[in-house]
Amino acid sequence: MKLFLVAAILALASATFVDFLTQLQGHHSFQRLSAEEKLLFGELVVAAENDELTQFIDRAGFTDVLKLMDHMSSYDAELFAAYLAEHSNYTHHANGHENVINKREDNDEHRHHNSLWDYLNSASSHANYNHLPAAEKATADGLRKAVQNHQLTAYVDQVGYGAVFGLLEQLDGDNLNTALHNLERALEAEAAQAVSVGKRQGNSHHGSHQGFYDYFASLKERYYAGLPAQEKQTYDDIMKAIETKTLTAYIDTAGYGPIFGFLEHLDSYHANRFYDELTNALESEAAAAAAAASSA
Repeated sequence: MKLFLVAAILALASATFVDFLTQLQGHHSFQRLSAEEKLLFGELVVAAENDELTQFIDRAGFTDVLKLMDHMSSYDAELFAAYLAEHSNYTHHANGHENVINKREDNDEHRHHNSLWDYLNSASSHANYNHLPAAEKATADGLRKAVQNHQLTAYVDQVGYGAVFGLLEQLDGDNLNTALHNLERALEAEAAQAVSVGKRQGNSHHGSHQGFYDYFASLKERYYAGLPAQEKQTYDDIMKAIETKTLTAYIDTAGYGPIFGFLEHLDSYHANRFYDELTNALESEAAAAAAAASSA
């Protein structure tokens, strides 16, 4: 079934997306997804390519789609959001995402370094790795294993900053910049996950709209001035929907495209937080609606 699904996706996916799709399925973060999440990903692609994306998300549940994207790597989720926005008839994309929507350049080396694990894993076969001193090889191997197990923060605490700086010292300019960028993203992702787990354990859905409102209001200073006009309108509409607890109705009216389009403009930490806050708020509204219906 799984092989059939992959073959069906590759056959249906447009030429502009197929290389991203093939690359993504080889990423460790994608391989870590549950069988159900991989199936949902495949069904989303098939629905998108058949112009049935909105109807499929209506059936499958928007919160399940958000949870899937939350479990993907930040880079993959960002580009997947662009793909889903495009197929939701929302064509106003963030800069840099045209390589999913339009034809990719053949020599896009950066796409091979889109996660710390991918970078470290590929770096282990490079000549630079073979020339590393034994201590720095051990650090690189430890980092790769820590990323794989989502224990990067704990590993850095264990070996100390000196070991990490010692490894970085051995890298040349391009590799150093890539390693620094991906190390930062991976640590931010772990920090965001820790905040998310603490929040979920602390209050579940209770007060979810207030928490979402406070978080979303905090984005205004960081993002609002730099947003294009369409995303500013989306921001304003979401703020109003949070305040009035009408997020479900807003999405029913506006569609999924503006949400996916807005997500393209957030960094990895704030995108992960947005997934969690929106999921909790929508589930809270669904629970309230169910409770009202049962008491009627």
